[in-house]
Amino acid sequence: MNLFITSILWLLSLTTNTSKPHTISAVAAIDTVKIVSGIKVKFGAIDAKRKSYSQYMPTKREEGKLYIGYYEANTLKMITAITYGDTSKVEADEYLDESGIVMVYAKVSSYESSIAANPNTKVKAMVENWYYFDKQTLIKWVSGGKVVPAGSAAFKQKSAAIKTELANTKKQFADMATLSKIK
Repeated sequence: MNLFITSILWLLSLTTNTSKPHTISAVAAIDTVKIVSGIKVKFGAIDAKRKSYSQYMPTKREEGKLYIGYYEANTLKMITAITYGDTSKVEADEYLDESGIVMVYAKVSSYESSIAANPNTKVKAMVENWYYFDKQTLIKWVSGGKVVPAGSAAFKQKSAAIKTELANTKKQFADMATLSKIK
């Protein structure tokens, strides 16, 4: 029996990459550090050109939501989505490239009282979330400075929720004829 356990442990040691512990992902064995570095370069380039992009808003708006699409020529590069709740606000910047979504930065703010009743109400809590995508798949989520484990239920739920929300948001920009240019 000990020989069997020793053999299994030996086989596992051959297949485990201890020199790069960050390469294992729930999605696949990928080098997330390298991919995230590339994503940071992409969203940095988009942010650097943000002021030069044409900005459009959908002419039809949902209650409590504001969308701004940033275009380079006719290519949607980024979407800012702001959603207001009674005592909360979510500001999300969704970065896109030719493959689709690459990164989402979302800031969630909770307020002391109703924003509508008291526009000067103070923020009581704020959490920043960074979502990194590779081939339309969420590969890394950092919430409040902490990495959320890729295999966790929260990670899987958030991945599905972001994809649904992004699909709904992108529908707002599907037809240029339904947009109003703001810059």
